[in-house]
Amino acid sequence: MQIRHLMQCAMFVAAAIIGGAFTVAPAAAQALCTDPGAPALCACDLNKLKPLQGAVGLGEVTKKAKDIGEDPDKEKVELAADPIKVVEGSGGDLFVTDHHHGALAWKKAGYASGICFRRAVLDPTPAKFMDEIKTQNLVRLFDENGNAISWEKLPQTLEELGSHNDPYRTLAWMVRKADAKAFNSDQTPELKPGLCRAYIKGASDFTEFAWADAMRKYGTTSAALAVATVTAATDPALWADKKSDRLKKQVPVLQAALVFASSEEAKDLPGWRGDKQFEGKDACPRDPS
Repeated sequence: MQIRHLMQCAMFVAAAIIGGAFTVAPAAAQALCTDPGAPALCACDLNKLKPLQGAVGLGEVTKKAKDIGEDPDKEKVELAADPIKVVEGSGGDLFVTDHHHGALAWKKAGYASGICFRRAVLDPTPAKFMDEIKTQNLVRLFDENGNAISWEKLPQTLEELGSHNDPYRTLAWMVRKADAKAFNSDQTPELKPGLCRAYIKGASDFTEFAWADAMRKYGTTSAALAVATVTAATDPALWADKKSDRLKKQVPVLQAALVFASSEEAKDLPGWRGDKQFEGKDACPRDPS
C-alpha cells in the first residue's frame, strides 16, 4: 500500500522539482520533513541528513550522480517513486535508513535537498533511539574495511560518509547489476555471467554489504579479488571513461566475483540464488535497481 501511494505521488513530486532544490507539490509533500506534522513524504535537506552506516561504495555513488546529471528528469521521477528513507531522532535530526548511496549521489550532483519518506517517529530519548535502531537492524556499525565501529564513530553527514569508500560494496553492486542483465540484448559480449545466479537485492537489510564483506574475506586468499585489485576495478574515476574502456579494466575482477557469487561458498549469503536455474531471456527474476 505504501509503495502504491508513493508511486501515485511520484509524478506530482517530480513535476515540482526546480533547479538545484526540490519544491514539493501540495498533493505529495509540501512540508520539510522536520516541520511539525509533516507528511510521510516530505522534502529533506541533504546537508543535514545523518548516515546510519560507516561507508559507501563510491563507484556506485559516482555512477548514480552521473545518471542524475545526464537525465535529471528521469532520476527525479525515480526518486519521487522510491525516496530516501529516514527516521526522526533526538532534536528532530533525520537519520537515513535506506538509500545512502542515492542521497549522496544527489548531493554530489549539486542538489541541496531531496525527497524523503519519513518512517514512524521512534522514542527520541538518545539511548532508547539507538536501541530501537539496532533492534530494527537499521544501522551498520562497520567502516570501509569491514571493521566494527561504535555509534559515535558513524559519519555525521553525507559529505563525511563520502570519505569512507568501501570498494567491495561497489563490487557487490556491480555483481548484482551485471547478473540481472545477463540476458539483455545490450549485454557486453565479453561479460557473460551465469543464468541469474548471483543474488537479489533486498533479501535482508544490508544485503549488499553482506556480499561485500564475504568477497572481502574471499579476497584475502584469492588474488583475483584481492583488495588492491578490487580497489582499482571500482575506482570512481573509471565512470568518467567511455564504457568500453571502463569495462576492459573491470571485466576480469567482475568475472571472478560472479564465479564466487554462484559458488557454494556464497550459498549462505542473503538473496543467493546460485542453486536455481532459469531458462530464457525473460526468466530472470526482477531485481530492484
